[in-house]
Amino acid sequence: MGLRTGDPGAVGDYVLEARLGSGGMGTVYLARDRAGRPVAVKVVHRHLADDAEFRERFAREVSAARRVTGASTVRVLDAGVADDVPWMATEFVAAPALQAQVEAHGPLGEAELRRLAAGLAAALRDIHRAGVVHRDLKPGNVLLAADGPRVIDFGVSRAADHHTLTVTGRVIGSPPFMAPEQLARPRDVGPAADVFALGALLVYAATGAGPFDDDSPYLIAHRVVAAPADLGGTPEWLRPLVRRCLAKDPGERPTPAEVLAAVSGPGRRVRLRLRVGRAVRRGVAVGLAVGLLAVVGADGRSEDAVRGVVAGTPEGWRPWATRLLPNVHEGPTCAPPTQGALFCAQGSGPLTRFDPATGRAEWRKKYTGEEYPVPHLLAASSDLVLVQTEGDGTELAVHVVDAATGTTLWHQVKDSKYVAVAPVSGISRGVVALVNEGAVIGYEGRSGRRLWSRTLPYTEACGLRMLDDVVVTSCATSDENSMTTVVAAFRTRDGERLWSRTHPYLLKPLAADAEKIVVGVSTSDRRRLGILDPDTGRLGVLAEQPDPLMDPDPPGVLAADVYYESADDSTVSAVDLRTGRRLWRRTLEFDSPGAPAVGDRLVLVSSPTGRVAALDRATGEVRWTSGPAPGARLPLGVGGFTPGILGSALYVPCGGGILFSLDVNAPDPQPPTAA
Repeated sequence: MGLRTGDPGAVGDYVLEARLGSGGMGTVYLARDRAGRPVAVKVVHRHLADDAEFRERFAREVSAARRVTGASTVRVLDAGVADDVPWMATEFVAAPALQAQVEAHGPLGEAELRRLAAGLAAALRDIHRAGVVHRDLKPGNVLLAADGPRVIDFGVSRAADHHTLTVTGRVIGSPPFMAPEQLARPRDVGPAADVFALGALLVYAATGAGPFDDDSPYLIAHRVVAAPADLGGTPEWLRPLVRRCLAKDPGERPTPAEVLAAVSGPGRRVRLRLRVGRAVRRGVAVGLAVGLLAVVGADGRSEDAVRGVVAGTPEGWRPWATRLLPNVHEGPTCAPPTQGALFCAQGSGPLTRFDPATGRAEWRKKYTGEEYPVPHLLAASSDLVLVQTEGDGTELAVHVVDAATGTTLWHQVKDSKYVAVAPVSGISRGVVALVNEGAVIGYEGRSGRRLWSRTLPYTEACGLRMLDDVVVTSCATSDENSMTTVVAAFRTRDGERLWSRTHPYLLKPLAADAEKIVVGVSTSDRRRLGILDPDTGRLGVLAEQPDPLMDPDPPGVLAADVYYESADDSTVSAVDLRTGRRLWRRTLEFDSPGAPAVGDRLVLVSSPTGRVAALDRATGEVRWTSGPAPGARLPLGVGGFTPGILGSALYVPCGGGILFSLDVNAPDPQPPTAA
């Protein structure tokens, strides 16, 4: 709608063009900045501008919104909290609110609900990490943008560690989506209240009605506090999750990360997570997958060496793009490329070998039937490819595939107790190693003949890393009083135990070369980097990083004694392993970056939708960024994809089943369009 009589023509440096809406606190306008770009400007109502309590509340909204970053919120561009009439300018998102969408078109379908739940869980994760509780998550505060939902309006939010700002005679929030503690104990409201609101919001999106709807706000508030949620019409697959979210006791509700895992489903997460703090604080023993998959090819180089500085663009290469599967949100996962082959797998789709020069599919292997339908690429060498498949969520199998033809040579069913543990397997010197049945087992690569088996100390939290002629295993356990990791090394050819050491930490192998393994050293409240000597098992812990990362399990890559890593707070950093000093750290313009690829002069990171950022390897300065891949979709799960590099050719998987390559040395590289 256009401007009305009495509306200002400009606010700050922004020219107002139209009204977008009006609420109890103020009016939101569509405006333009000096460069002509659209922005949203929120101007408080004039009669509230002299209210000191309200001005404090509005200043707090601006502060909270500025603290929160991520793909599922909107960025604050400018604000005038001290002006006669306070205002705030944010990104403009051309998208309907969830409430308007449901009122106009009815409840959402399953795919839309999963995407909504994943996006909102990611938003709450970012909000809570910033130390903020939103307190007013409702359908009117969720925008359904093309690249995923956005949470807006921090008008009643507060810092998690500050007292609630009261408003005399009024309850702050929206009763149908308020948690019981907001109504009964407003000063005790914490992040779990937002999870309660998420549960109520998902019921609304699935049915068109809230779980506590009634004839008046007072009856609604009574039902929120004392009555069970009405889940009539809620899809069966969604009920267990929303029932947990809507628990009356805040301690019984899931975290945003647990919501995200629940809606992403089996096999949709592409990155391993090491969650320590919450389970340890509650005194619950945790089973943690502390190993990381590695592969050594026929030339003896580890995966990280191949993914590190690689010379030689494939002969005849030109930028190309292809789509493994149409009409999907997920993206492929790929092994590091070599001069002759690029192997990628797509959940619910085929395992494919591509020509890295042309993007032509040289063969496709489709896993069909009820038993083994979903492939996950584990490792690849010049001779063999390892793929894990899963059927109904209770049976896992590792398949060994001929790299030249795509023929399955043999497979091994994994013990069902390992379903919750990330796949741990690798190839080195023609030997396939697998953690299974409470042991690490070595198989002859092409025949599948069992060569050796060695029992591991714990049965549900073990992983491995292969370093040429050595298999290094790590098994972790923890309870409310202690954390322990047992690390051991076995000779690849015959399984002879070379050494075994016990460390009083949770260790997470992150990257390796022939001389060292970079590990995350975690306790319940902090995470440091360490170096594990593969010859002796001795651990050297580097000085604690000056700004501990949000995510204790970021992906990383090792190149020339420098460890490069991405993190869930949208940062990329470089650490000199000789001194423990952080060389640089940069914040990206996109969320959920994957593991870096390291070129001669650049560190390259991509987003789930195929945006690429190129950073100077020495300084971390951003040299260029690209837009998203045409046709890319935001995956349902959170976690960026890992690009690969050969000379000037960067290979980038992204959501929507798309794989593309671009020239990292071009003046303005942009993703090509997939056919």
